[in-house]
Amino acid sequence: MKFPVRIALAVTGALSVISLSASLMLLRGLLSQGDTAPGSARFHLALFVPRDGGSFFETLAEGALQAAAENDAALSIHYLGPDSLSLEFASLLGADGIAVCPGGSEVEERVGLESISAAGLPLVLINRSVPSDLPRPFVGVNNYDWGKRAGSFVESSLRRPGTLAVIYSDKAPSVLAERELFEMGLNQALGEGRASRLGGSAETPIASWKTGLNPQDAEHIVYEIVHGTPDLSGVIFTDEHDTVAGCQALIDLNLVGRISIVGAGSQKAIEDYVRKGIMAGSVVVDPSVIGQTAINSLVELCATGYTSNSVDTGISVIERETLARSRVARTRK
Repeated sequence: MKFPVRIALAVTGALSVISLSASLMLLRGLLSQGDTAPGSARFHLALFVPRDGGSFFETLAEGALQAAAENDAALSIHYLGPDSLSLEFASLLGADGIAVCPGGSEVEERVGLESISAAGLPLVLINRSVPSDLPRPFVGVNNYDWGKRAGSFVESSLRRPGTLAVIYSDKAPSVLAERELFEMGLNQALGEGRASRLGGSAETPIASWKTGLNPQDAEHIVYEIVHGTPDLSGVIFTDEHDTVAGCQALIDLNLVGRISIVGAGSQKAIEDYVRKGIMAGSVVVDPSVIGQTAINSLVELCATGYTSNSVDTGISVIERETLARSRVARTRK
C-alpha cells in the first residue's frame, strides 16, 4: 500500500475515534444534568421539550418534576432544537421511559420517535401528536373542545356580523399546531349559534394571525387587524400574554362593547376584564397539569406496560357569572 494512502487512512481513523469520544462525552454530560437526583429511584425518565417554548413549557416541566418526585422517579429534562441532543439518540440516554413534547420539524421528530419505539422504550407524547402507524399514548388538551368553548363565548356576546379574528401564538404551541381542529370546534359552536339565533345565516368568516414569543406582540397585531379589517366582529386570543396585551390595545382603540373578545389564561388582569364585561370569557389550559399527567402516564407505562391511549387534561373557563358567584361566596364567609 502506498505511503500517502496509509497516512490518509490513519488520519480518517483518528478523526473517527475523536468524533466517537466527543459523542460519548456529550451523552455523559447529558446524563449528569438530570433535574432530579437518581438515587434509588424506581425509574429514570427523560422529558424532551422545545428549547424556545416560553413559559408554557417551563410550567409544564415544573409539573413533570413534581409528578416524578411523587412517583419516586428521577427525571432529566432535555431540549429540542439547534445545538441540542437529537431525538434519534434519545434511546442512548439509558432512560427507562421517555416523554416528548413535539415542537419542531415533524419529519425530524417522526424519525426520532420511531428510533425510540424501535428501541422498545415506553414513550408518551405530550401536547401534540405526530402521525404514525404505531399507537402512542398522548396527553394533552382537546383543541376541538377549546375552539368550541371559545365559539360559545363569541356567540353569547356577538354585537354585529363580520370577520372573526383568531390570534394564534408560538407561546401556545399546542393550539397553533392543531389550529384546524380548533377552528372545527369554533365553527361548530358558531354554526349551532346561527341555527338557533338566525335560522342558519351565512357563515362567519374567520381570519387568523400569529404572534411570536414576545409577550407584547399582540398589541401590534391587534392594531394591524383593526386597521385592516373594517368588518371585524370579534377577536379570540389563544395565549395568556397576548390576551392581556391585546385586550389593552382594544380598550385603547375604543372597541370595547363593539366587538366580541375571548381570551385565554387566568391572570388577575384577565379576570378583571371578564368581571367588568370587557371580555366575554377566557379559556384556561394548565400546562402544569399536562406535565404531571404525562409523567404519571409514563410511570404507569413503565410499571405495567399499559396506559391510556389518550388522556384529555381538560380546560376550564372564566366567565362573568362564575366570578360573580365566587365573589358573593367570599363575601358571605
